[in-house]
Amino acid sequence: MIWNRRDFLKTMIASSSLAIGGFQLGQKIDVVIIGAGLSGLYSAMLLEAQGYKVLIVEGNDRIGGRVFTLDHLEGRPEAGGTEIGDNYQRIIKIANQLGVELEEPAPMSANARDTLLHINGKNILMKDWASDAANGLEDKLKKIFPMLLEADFLQKNMPFQSFEDWAKPEFAHLDISYLQFLKSKGLSDEAIRLIDANANINGVEVTSTLHALRSAAMRTMSGSKKTMRVKGGSSRLVEAMSKTIKGDILLGRGVVSINNTKKGVSLTFANGSKVKARFAICTLPFSVLRNINIESETATGLPHVIQAEAIDNLPYIAVSQYYLLPTKPFWKEDGLPPAMWTDTILSRIFAGYNAQGEVNRFTCWANGKEAIRLDKLGEAEAIHLILKELKRIRPSTENSIEVVHTHSWQKNPYSQGAYHQYAPNQITKYIPYLNKPAGNIHFAGEHTNFRFTGMEGAVESAERVVDEIKARTK
Repeated sequence: MIWNRRDFLKTMIASSSLAIGGFQLGQKIDVVIIGAGLSGLYSAMLLEAQGYKVLIVEGNDRIGGRVFTLDHLEGRPEAGGTEIGDNYQRIIKIANQLGVELEEPAPMSANARDTLLHINGKNILMKDWASDAANGLEDKLKKIFPMLLEADFLQKNMPFQSFEDWAKPEFAHLDISYLQFLKSKGLSDEAIRLIDANANINGVEVTSTLHALRSAAMRTMSGSKKTMRVKGGSSRLVEAMSKTIKGDILLGRGVVSINNTKKGVSLTFANGSKVKARFAICTLPFSVLRNINIESETATGLPHVIQAEAIDNLPYIAVSQYYLLPTKPFWKEDGLPPAMWTDTILSRIFAGYNAQGEVNRFTCWANGKEAIRLDKLGEAEAIHLILKELKRIRPSTENSIEVVHTHSWQKNPYSQGAYHQYAPNQITKYIPYLNKPAGNIHFAGEHTNFRFTGMEGAVESAERVVDEIKARTK
């Protein structure tokens, strides 16, 4: 989904009537925070603890940003912000302070770990993968399951000693196309195709090798031994955070311009109203920020040309999710594992389990090119295609499963992608500028953090940006 400024403004205007809160125009504000996700909420908590008067404005009609529990669906699946590593010290501390319970997911049974493979037009059980005729991998890789190919490759070619090494100058030569790197290591076209099929990126040809290595290093070198989840859903954490904030949180307030003056900042909303503050903390993804005018009393609102280029060009990963409920246990009828990993437009079909260990839901999760392809079809046609593909691959699913909800992160005008990635040659060029203040505008969010990613990266960026503002107001 490609958004232009005209589309963005139409959405701002349509949603501007959703604003809530007791804030009055003209009220004195020290810091206005743009975005009510994890980084925005935590910035507000930290600033208020230091005595600053804060206002949060959010374009969506809900808080949480890319932390989003689908409470209306069976099993309360997470559209974003799913897992918390036991090395996420900040998130764990916040949860403990607010009385938000974290829990370990129930152990997976052998059946839950099993997945039906559909590769090169054929259904294959995992136990048969190594010897199946549809396995076109080179001999040394035949025993590796398709979903583990990328992890195996990156582990064997990991140049870092620490997960924080990825941005060091000595690794700048790896800021090249991931496709180029895969080929340079002798992988066959089939191995590359299977890695590309479901990797959490927009495509190997448009991704930096350093980005892929960083993601792998985070999983294997960051000290995490187990993962946890927020009891009742990740949205319970952001809800608890919001309740501690004394200032207003205005929803449905999409910003259309930011005026960066010598004395402060002025935000203009779609309905023409304005808010002024001494400082602004912008937590918006660059995919959204690039549609907002940043103005200044001087020639430009951004002092660095490369910073402006990064805002205009940093890619965001397309993720489309289709939530399905079984009307009959079709997996018992065909005797195959409930979950699926495919090289088709279906991508991955994750099975969800209830407290008794029984399958009660599914999520079709598409990344990158397949997500964009589904979005272009439109919701009704995409649902029709998914059910048609399921029937073709697994006839037992006919009249046995229904799509009950869809969610596309790139179609949401306030996210326009699930999370950021780096294209080739962007890391060494953009890193020095991504989180630099621009006059009285400061930047936070997981895309501005160079240590942790995800939920921990978001709150870690809040600590940095609050320190920046405190240093300027001593």
